[in-house]
Amino acid sequence: MSKNLFDFASESIHNENKDTSEEKLKQNIDQDTLSEASRLYDKYKDYSAEDLSGEFVNLSKQRLKDGSLTKERLSSTLSSLSPFLSTSQRDFLSGLLGKIDE
Repeated sequence: MSKNLFDFASESIHNENKDTSEEKLKQNIDQDTLSEASRLYDKYKDYSAEDLSGEFVNLSKQRLKDGSLTKERLSSTLSSLSPFLSTSQRDFLSGLLGKIDE
């Protein structure tokens, strides 16, 4: 199963108090996670910001339909990320989430 923004946000919040030295991070990354990150990078590296936003909205809509994502999880992720975002970033993310509800 591939990870999405919501999985990474949830993991980073739960792991925010862990040692973040580069060597410690390398020890904690398993090969599957590294392979998945590399695959996702290769898939999306040439996308524009608009293309990435559209892909995010489309994948989120698809996951809402198939039940692998809930509106509560979307809301929770926005709430969790909000303290770390600027006003413009919060507005942008809120706008994306609004497009998901359309």
